[in-house]
Amino acid sequence: MDVNPEISLAPNNFKTNNSTYTGQVQTTTFAPDLNDVFQATAIPQIRAGQDASGRHVFLNISKAYFLKINTVFGENLTASINILNPKNVFTSDNLKLWYCDMDAAVWREVTVNKETDVFHYQHTKDGFYCLAVASPGIYISGKTLLDGKPVSNLTLKIASHNQYIQTSAAGNWSVFLPTNATTAVEISASCGMITKANIVTQNKDIQNFIIDLNNVKSAFSLLKGKVKDCLGNNAGSYILKNANAGDGYIFGKDAAIEQWIATCDLKEIVLKASDIYGNETGNPIVWPVNPVIESGSWFACTEAKNPYINLIIDGENKMYWDMSTSKNTDGRMKIQITKPGSSEALLNLIAPADGIGIKMDNQLNILLRETEFEGKGYEIYCPTSTLGCGFERFEITHFNYQNDKIIRGYFKGKFWTKSYNPLTAGYKNVEGEFQVLKAF
Repeated sequence: MDVNPEISLAPNNFKTNNSTYTGQVQTTTFAPDLNDVFQATAIPQIRAGQDASGRHVFLNISKAYFLKINTVFGENLTASINILNPKNVFTSDNLKLWYCDMDAAVWREVTVNKETDVFHYQHTKDGFYCLAVASPGIYISGKTLLDGKPVSNLTLKIASHNQYIQTSAAGNWSVFLPTNATTAVEISASCGMITKANIVTQNKDIQNFIIDLNNVKSAFSLLKGKVKDCLGNNAGSYILKNANAGDGYIFGKDAAIEQWIATCDLKEIVLKASDIYGNETGNPIVWPVNPVIESGSWFACTEAKNPYINLIIDGENKMYWDMSTSKNTDGRMKIQITKPGSSEALLNLIAPADGIGIKMDNQLNILLRETEFEGKGYEIYCPTSTLGCGFERFEITHFNYQNDKIIRGYFKGKFWTKSYNPLTAGYKNVEGEFQVLKAF
């Protein structure tokens, strides 16, 4: 009974729970081409094996298979397996069969009866198997760094061993390689090839092997910003998807973003934020590629695909979803929050409409009349002053790029504020993060 041209099952030799089974047999199998970059990643990227004597060895894999055998009811079956040699991969007398123990992250040697062109073994475990020649090996661990900061989401391609290693969110990577060898490594990202390096091994493990990317700094941009949820709170974890660079993903566990992303020779990148489960996703934003991309705040929130302002007063915040933009009488833009279901203005922000960048305090005005802010009421009155209202920073990070109509930015300052409940007046710290549509 042939499973594929290279694997056959001995007939009438099936058991389930140590009892002979004679019913219908189902098999699931695939044998990826290890010379194909996409298929090679379908097998475990582990190259460490444990032979019959317990030694850890490096595996030079010639062929790999996944094999699952079960009844029509999904029960596992044991069977006698013949692995054939139609593609002449049995090129060495030292070729052995190995099973991948996924829990231990190691390939374990499988006892076989070996003939010239056939391996016979008793199949008791479903999973990945490979044919490989073993040699002494060592563990290497290290980091990919740029200006001392870790670089994540890179692929280390070890072509000579058909192996592809991913760097972690902290830029860490580890690999098992043969001893006393020089191994060429290609470093690439979802946007393309970045650079090459060599790993020279002797006969002992290597720790903290640094791959320094400073010589290819132009292939990266430093992304700065932060990620928040639908309530305007800092996101505990998030995903940034790089939509135009091979669907690369950036995973984060800290709301603040300050990390290198590979941009290769792209002129622009398209990023969108989602929560870690992908249930809440913001809109994709196109950014021109610069050495530093000041992106402001991202909202991993489906509703935040629409205009929003997150207003923060003395550490408390409120999300607003009803707003508009217009041209002020003096040519500046006016961003306005309106009360849901009415035309009553709760907030007016007036700022220059001259593109991205930091705007000066004497170019800015603010008028806030919000009586329902988290059970409190606030009023800031500075609608026309040319001397400054108290803005410490007002930055537009995205302004109608390629006519996408999106304006993004943030502000913070200390403003003279009238408070209700109780009635007081004094300076308060006020911040805002916004995404609005240009309608002027």
